[in-house]
Amino acid sequence: MAAGNPRFNSSVCAFIVLCLICWVRCSPFYDRHHRVDSSREEYDTFTSNLLMPGVSPQTPDTYLCTFAKMPQQELHIVEFEPVAEMSTVHHMLLYGCEEPAQYSQSWPCEQSTCRGGSKILYAWARNAPNLNLPEDVGFKVGGNSHSKYLVLQVHYNNVDSFRAGDTDYSGIQLHMTYQPQPYIAGIYLLVSMNINIQPGQEQIHTDIVCPYEDRARIHAFAYRTHTHSHGKVVSGYRIRNGEWSLLGKANPQWPQAFYPMDGINEIRHGDTLAARCTFSGKGLDHNVHVGATSHDEMCNFYIMYYMDANDDDIHQACSKNGNHVQFPADSDIPPFPNKYIQDEIEQYYHEDDEHDGNEDYPYMDYYTAYFDDDEKSSEKSETVSEAPQNRNKMTGPDEHDSNDNKDEDVGDEDSHHDKENGEKTKAETITSTPTQPAKMTGSFHEVEHWLSEDIELGQVASVDTDKNGDVVIFHRAHSSWDTSSFDASNHYRKADTDPIDVDVIVTVDKDTGKVKYQWGKGLFYLPHGLTIDSNGNIWVTDVALHQVFKFPPGGSDSPLILLGTKFEPGQDNDHFCKPSDVAVETGTGDFFVSDGYCNSRIVKYSSTGKRMFEWGEPNIHSQKGNGLPPPGHFNLPHAVTLVEDKQQICVADRENGRVQCFKTEDGTFVKQYHPAEFGGRVFGVDYNPANGGSLYVVNGQIEKPGTNVPQSIVMHYDSGEIVDTWHPTQGFNRPHGLAVSADNMAVYVCELDPHRVWKFQKDEKNSSKQGQAFGDEIGSVKEKMDDSLHVEDKSQMIPTLLILMLLAIPIVLMAVAIVILRLRAQGKLRVQSLKGFFNGYRSTSHEVNLGSFFNRHKGFSKVNTEDSDQDENNFSEDSDMDEFTAMNVNSNSQNL
Repeated sequence: MAAGNPRFNSSVCAFIVLCLICWVRCSPFYDRHHRVDSSREEYDTFTSNLLMPGVSPQTPDTYLCTFAKMPQQELHIVEFEPVAEMSTVHHMLLYGCEEPAQYSQSWPCEQSTCRGGSKILYAWARNAPNLNLPEDVGFKVGGNSHSKYLVLQVHYNNVDSFRAGDTDYSGIQLHMTYQPQPYIAGIYLLVSMNINIQPGQEQIHTDIVCPYEDRARIHAFAYRTHTHSHGKVVSGYRIRNGEWSLLGKANPQWPQAFYPMDGINEIRHGDTLAARCTFSGKGLDHNVHVGATSHDEMCNFYIMYYMDANDDDIHQACSKNGNHVQFPADSDIPPFPNKYIQDEIEQYYHEDDEHDGNEDYPYMDYYTAYFDDDEKSSEKSETVSEAPQNRNKMTGPDEHDSNDNKDEDVGDEDSHHDKENGEKTKAETITSTPTQPAKMTGSFHEVEHWLSEDIELGQVASVDTDKNGDVVIFHRAHSSWDTSSFDASNHYRKADTDPIDVDVIVTVDKDTGKVKYQWGKGLFYLPHGLTIDSNGNIWVTDVALHQVFKFPPGGSDSPLILLGTKFEPGQDNDHFCKPSDVAVETGTGDFFVSDGYCNSRIVKYSSTGKRMFEWGEPNIHSQKGNGLPPPGHFNLPHAVTLVEDKQQICVADRENGRVQCFKTEDGTFVKQYHPAEFGGRVFGVDYNPANGGSLYVVNGQIEKPGTNVPQSIVMHYDSGEIVDTWHPTQGFNRPHGLAVSADNMAVYVCELDPHRVWKFQKDEKNSSKQGQAFGDEIGSVKEKMDDSLHVEDKSQMIPTLLILMLLAIPIVLMAVAIVILRLRAQGKLRVQSLKGFFNGYRSTSHEVNLGSFFNRHKGFSKVNTEDSDQDENNFSEDSDMDEFTAMNVNSNSQNL
C-alpha cells in the first residue's frame, strides 16, 4: 500500500540520491579541492591523493609501501602528479595489483609489493614533472581490470630529516575519470640483470634484446630511462626487417621523466625491442652490479604505449641478454638536451635554490664535461646530427661479441662474531688486483661434440656427476625464467598451468655422451639446482614451486624428502623463496640449502629433513676499502659446495662476486675469495680434494675473443693461488653452474643460453705437474730446477733420461774394464780363488790412486781410507741433504 504512495516514492528516491552523493564525497578517490584538467571536461575528471601515511624511515635505502583499494566501477588514470622531492626520495613506483602484499598502512617492501598479478603504472625519479597522457588514453584500474588495488612504493635515500623527527607524506596525485577511454595505456619494461661495472672502465655496456611476440599491436608514445649514478646513456630501439628505429635516448642523470617520443611508433608481432645502457666505472674502487640500493646499479628502459581497449593484455617486461647483438655505433653517444628537457632543467633549478651547484644533480657535471667548450660542442653536435640515429641495418647476432674484463695479494683480514660463543674469529680475504690479464694456463681442453645430438635441452640450470662419473643434467625444456615469470611478491605467475610435460633430469654417459636414462616429467616448473650425493640420491630445487626435493637413485615420481610450500614464497621453517642449491654431507647425510634469490640465507637440515640452524643476512653496502659487504651478508647465494676434508661449506655469493666459506658445524665464517679473475660475479662453485684441495669456479663474464680473461678458474683452497684458468674459444654466454668429476680429470659447465653442457678434459701431461704444485716441497724445488734448465714440459724428460742412461752403460763398463786391466798389469790386483771371484776383487795394497791412472806424471794426494767407508757415505748423504735444505730455504724465503 505504501509503495503506491507518490509522496513515499519521492522520499525514497531523494534518500537514495542523498546516499549516493555522500558515498561519492566520502570516497577516498574524491577530492573536494580537485583540479580540472584543461584538456578534458570538468565533470569528467577528479583527483585523488595516494600518499605515504606520515612515515619516518631511519635507514638509508629503505623501501616502504602503502595501498588503496579501487572501487568496483572501472576507473581510468589520465594524469600523474608527483608529490615528492629527490632530496629525500630516490624513486617512486606505482603498481596495479590484484592484492597488496600486506593490508597495512605502510610496510617494508623491497621484495613484497603485490600478491598475484601486478603491473607498473607509473615511475618517478629526480624531480620529474607531471605526466599527462594523450587524449582518449588512460590506465584502467578497478572494476574488472587486474588492478584491484594500487600500491605505491617509495625508495628513501636520505633519511637525515626523519632521524630528527620529521615524517613523510610523499606520493602521487592521480587525475582520474569514470568515463571509458577508447585506448588503454601500459608500460613495457626492458630491464637488464647483467651489470658488471669495474673500476676505471669507461663505456661499459649492458644490452637487452627482446622479440615482441604478442599479437596485439601497441603504439609507443613516451619513454623513460633509469639507472643510478654510474649510468651515462640509455638508448632504446625498435627493430623491424633488420632496420633499427630509435625510440628514445636520454642521459639517466636528467630528470627521469617520461619524455615524448618523436612521433607514435607502432610495435607489432615480429618486431624486436632493444635497449642499451652505458655506464662508467670512473672513480670506483669496487665492482658494481645490479641491486636495489643506491650503491648498486640498474638498467631500465620504459616504453609507455597505448592499445585498443578491446585487445588482450600483453607481457609487459623482458630481460633477455643482448650482448651478442651489434648495436648502432651512436648508441652510447650522449644526446643533446632538446627543448623539452632544457625547459625541465631550467624549471628544476629555478624552483629550488638548493640545487644551484652540481652536488645533488650530477648529470650537469657529465654534460659540461662532454661539451666543455664551443669547439667540442660543435664537433659533438655535428657527430650527433650526422649519425644515423633513426635507421641502422641490423648486422645480426655476433657469437663472439661480449664484454671486457692478476697479481696475487693475500690479506685484508676480517673478523666475524661467533654466534654460539661470542668469540672473534680471524678470517682471511683472498683477492687480486686487475693489473694485467690473467695467464691462461689451459690444463683443460674442450671436448667437442661430446654430447649426443639427439638430446634436446632447454635452459640448462644445473649439472653434476654421479658415483659412476656419468653426467646428470637438470634443464627447463620449453619453460624459461624471465621478468614475466614472477610478480613483485615472488609468486609464480603461471601456477595455474601444468608442470613441464617432458623428462627434465637426464643421465648421460661420460664417454659416449648418449642418454642412459631420463625422468622428471610432470614434476617441475622452473628447475634450478641439482646435487647427487654419495649414495646416488638426487636433490633438486625448483624456484617456481619454492621447494627442495630428495629423490632416490634413478629417480621416482615421489620424493623421499619434500621441503617448502608449493607456490608459496616465505622465510620461515615451512617456506623458501626461490631456493637455489643443495649440498649433502657424506657421513651424516645432513644437508644445506641455499635459500638464495629472496632470503639470502643458508639453512642446515638433518638427514631426515629436520631444520638444525641457519645463517646469512641480506646484502648491505660496506664502507671498507674493498667495497665488500661484511662476511655472512649475501647478495644472492647461488650455489654451495662442501669441503668435507676441512669441515667447511663454501657459498657462491653471486652478485658480490665472491666465494665465502663457513664451518659446517655452526656456520662460523672462515675465509672468502675475491680475486679480480672472478669478474664481479660467481655463478657456480665446486670442490675436489685432490692435490691438497681445489675450488672450481665459473663466473658470469661474457668475454671478447682474443682476451685472456678467464671464465673458469681453479684455485688452491688453502693458499688461494689460481692454478688454472680457461674458457672456450668464443667464451661462455650465460654459464649457470659447473661440476668437477671425482677423479679431478673433467669439468662440466652448463649454460642457460645457448642450451648447452660443455665438457672440458684435463690434459694427462699436466695432471702430474699440478699435483706437485701444492704442499710438496721436493716437487716445488724440482720444478724450479727444471725451469732454470729451460725445461718446458717434464713429461718430455723421461725418454731423454732413458736414452742417456742406455748410452752411458757401455761407456761405464768399458772404463771399469780398462781400470781393472791396468791394475792387473801393474800387479796391484789379482784373483785369489773361485771363492774370491764371488767375493769380488781385493786390493793388494791399502792405496788405490785413481789419479795415477788418469795422470801418470802427477796423481791426487794420498787419502787415508782406514775406517772411512761409513763416514764417506754419511758425508755424501748429509751434503746432498744440506744443499737441498738450503735450496728450500732460499726458494721459500723468496716466496714469502
